[in-house]
Amino acid sequence: MADKLYFSRDSKLYIELTSNAGAFQGLWEIPVLDGFSFSQATNQTEIGLNEMESTAGTSRRGRRLFTDSLSPAEWSFSTYMRPTLKNTSEHHLVDGVLWAAMAGADLHAGNGGTQFGDYSRNATDKATGTGTVFDVTGGTLPSGGTGGLLSFNESNRSTLPKITLYFVFETDTDNPMVYKLSNAIVNECSIDFDIDGIATANWSGFAKEVTDLQSAGLVEVSSSAPSKSTYDVWLDSGNDFIMNLDVVDASTPAINISGVSNADDAAITTASAHGLNVGDSVVIAGVVGDGTGDDNLEGNINATHVVKAVTSTTIFTVDQSTVGNDAYSSGGTINAAGNWKTAYNVGVTSTNNFIRNRLTQLEVRGQNPDVMEGKRIAISAISTANPGVVTTGTTAHGLKVGDTIKLSSVAGLTNVGSWNSTLFVKTVPSTTTFTVSATDGGTALAATGSHTANSGVVDTGIYSFTLTGGNITIGNNVTYLVPEEIGTINKPIEGVTGARAIGGSFTCYLVFDNATGVSGHTGASADFFADLVDPNKGLTKVVNDFDVTFKVGGTTSGQPRVNLNFPKVHIDVPAHSIEDVISLETNFGAYTENFDTVDEFNLEIFGVSA
Repeated sequence: MADKLYFSRDSKLYIELTSNAGAFQGLWEIPVLDGFSFSQATNQTEIGLNEMESTAGTSRRGRRLFTDSLSPAEWSFSTYMRPTLKNTSEHHLVDGVLWAAMAGADLHAGNGGTQFGDYSRNATDKATGTGTVFDVTGGTLPSGGTGGLLSFNESNRSTLPKITLYFVFETDTDNPMVYKLSNAIVNECSIDFDIDGIATANWSGFAKEVTDLQSAGLVEVSSSAPSKSTYDVWLDSGNDFIMNLDVVDASTPAINISGVSNADDAAITTASAHGLNVGDSVVIAGVVGDGTGDDNLEGNINATHVVKAVTSTTIFTVDQSTVGNDAYSSGGTINAAGNWKTAYNVGVTSTNNFIRNRLTQLEVRGQNPDVMEGKRIAISAISTANPGVVTTGTTAHGLKVGDTIKLSSVAGLTNVGSWNSTLFVKTVPSTTTFTVSATDGGTALAATGSHTANSGVVDTGIYSFTLTGGNITIGNNVTYLVPEEIGTINKPIEGVTGARAIGGSFTCYLVFDNATGVSGHTGASADFFADLVDPNKGLTKVVNDFDVTFKVGGTTSGQPRVNLNFPKVHIDVPAHSIEDVISLETNFGAYTENFDTVDEFNLEIFGVSA
């Protein structure tokens, strides 16, 4: 028999999500790029002898090795960020289950039945009202519009949801290798902005152990479903290896038993329709015998069985003799022991959901416009009304509700002192109009008197950058706990989170633009550096406050794209890179204003139909 070789390019990855209560939530096919890896090492202790020469003229030298423990398995791979519109209105990512697990979700609305719906946290310990982590219809997006929204509201956890990774090497259709990484945790995701590349997410994490399912005899390749009692993994050779898992479907409630026959093939009668088919595995528990037989009925029937025949919607038989046992007395329930679950793969084969990095834009909104002016725009009119509507002529202001701005040089209004100050955007009726309030979310200001036409300017605090590169990293800083008892090979127990760290860097050309703003304030990269290092501006703030959004894939409606939004960001002073074209290299770190409320990161998804 010839040796069998397996090639990395002929492989697939599947990910299973399980709730904290152990209920199956779904199986997803995740396309990965070349360069994926997984491994599990051992920790060893070495004891050596090194002594002086004895009277016999010898010196004992040597060593002993002891295996102390298995290290947690480590894994890494890369995926393309591919926004996909499912069920006509749900904005998902092909690798969305990874994002959800990293952010604290352990439930999926489909619950193993469909691939549609939100990801959320279980009801027993959810931090927010709904526990939603990934809202596929978006609700209210920070940028407005319609899309999906992933937040980290449920990520303040000492332990994160467990996923299971299945790496399938399918070169040989008769003997594919399937490696199972159980109790896996997503530790880190990084996104690189390669100007000529496709938007890519680089994933890494840990797992409890690596298991070879093929060698264990738990993998079957066939065009029809095999026995669930024999195999854990079924690869459909007639459908390009669509993976199915034999899993306990905890979403199916237990069904009460009303009778058990004394027969070679015991007939089980249920109080309601059992929904079973021949070959299904079923768990029977809680049956009580009357104690009159030679043998104990409970010991024979309360176990996992394979359905042999289905005689009606409420009667089925199992290959178990109960002749000579007790007669049935009372009690008992059935649960489906396992059901073949097919991997979700909408968007996997699509070619229109890849994001081009070259279209990516960066928008930085300074939340202290008194020191970080950003783009300055002339005010053409303020209507005498309640509220007063500010108009910026034909220049788009780029503002959104909640932005902090500063108005100055406004003339003519009798309450002009209220207007020439730091204010908050209340509403945005159009791209060239907005209203303001004195406090964030407060009552909109009324304008009294008569505004002097074309007087006043608004410091938007907005800076715009055309990127040449960059990176974003989201880290959970997971540590996997491993016992250290001597005399045994210890195994990893569980991963616990550390301090969440979200940040990155970006590069852009040094640009001075005096054509589009007022008084030279255009919000270009040169303005940003100048404002940030000015002793009377940026350097007056110990913590500078910015709202940063990477618009990956651009802003065109109908195109696959994502917005990576960081509402609270501290930005370092940019460093100049002296090359043929002078560039700025800038590092930043996201932070939370309230440690009890997670508001460091939002991912907006705008999918396209597969």
